[in-house]
Amino acid sequence: DSHTLLGPSNLNNIGLKPEGAYPTLVKNKDGEPVCIAQAWQYNYAVGELNIKFDENGKVLSCTGTPHILIGDDIKRASNNSDLSKNEKQKIQEQIKQQQLPVNIIQPDPAMLQVLARYSQQKQRFTNRIVGYAKEDLCVKSMPVPTSNNKCGKYGGELQQLFAKALLEEGKRQFNADFSLQNGGGVRIPIAKGPVTVGMVYQLLPFKNTLMQLNMTGAEIKNTLEQVMDKNNLDKDAGSYPYMSGLHWTVDLNQPKGNRIQNLEQVLSSGQIQPLDLNKVYKLATIDFLARGSGHYTTLSTIQGDRRKDIGLDYAEVFLNYLERQPTVDGEKQIYKPNILDYSTQRIMND
Repeated sequence: DSHTLLGPSNLNNIGLKPEGAYPTLVKNKDGEPVCIAQAWQYNYAVGELNIKFDENGKVLSCTGTPHILIGDDIKRASNNSDLSKNEKQKIQEQIKQQQLPVNIIQPDPAMLQVLARYSQQKQRFTNRIVGYAKEDLCVKSMPVPTSNNKCGKYGGELQQLFAKALLEEGKRQFNADFSLQNGGGVRIPIAKGPVTVGMVYQLLPFKNTLMQLNMTGAEIKNTLEQVMDKNNLDKDAGSYPYMSGLHWTVDLNQPKGNRIQNLEQVLSSGQIQPLDLNKVYKLATIDFLARGSGHYTTLSTIQGDRRKDIGLDYAEVFLNYLERQPTVDGEKQIYKPNILDYSTQRIMND
């Protein structure tokens, strides 16, 4: 249940990235064929698997395809406008010509009627107020050293606030020491005033779940160095790391491998001590990064009993954090992060 997309390589032509064929064929220790099939996630695809068995029930062969399901309400990405009938027809022709396993489907009226009351329940759920922002809260994928604005100079307030929430949940789940989140995984600003469940899911819109990784201080430093090398302030801002429980400075004038300096652990007591490169720490992060995505290559090497999928959706992590905030006059108060909360304390760049 890894939510892996398996399918033909031509899915890359439309922005999907299958990690293997559907089904993927391997052999067990006895040399017998084993068919691995998974239809992605969340009903995005329906898997069609055809298997042949011998008289003893052993697999002889298997073939199949994942049918990628999309609605017929296709819109332009540029301005969200509808396509004409002819344009939709051309899309269908291209799907057929490229032999893509994509199915354009229309909603079933009877099913829509059944789902109507559940849709209303969902609307009530997303409109539920879970807190009140005392000030405008900004997003920024990465710090901008030349900025006089805190959101620019030290990075996104909501990025750092979520890193703090991730660490708190990690402490509750497995006594985490640090948390790690990429800046691009936190998406929208939140204005001063009420914050709803729907806003939280817009803030954290991806299918990311909480992961525990047991890493040495050296592996944590190496992870940050790798990302900073790929990022370097202008290459991939979305990969920029935000952590809670760990401070560092960045000197981009230094050579590769020496850009992250002054790594310091912030203890629950508020005391600060140098990161021990030989000690094993518990890191709370998301499965997207744990897979090595976004240039977080080192995280993908943490395997076996050194990793555990907690399975909690990262939006739920933030909802849990808001639920634990102090109540004043019946309102859950959400404050900007303190300057000491920010992981990157200083960036130097000529």
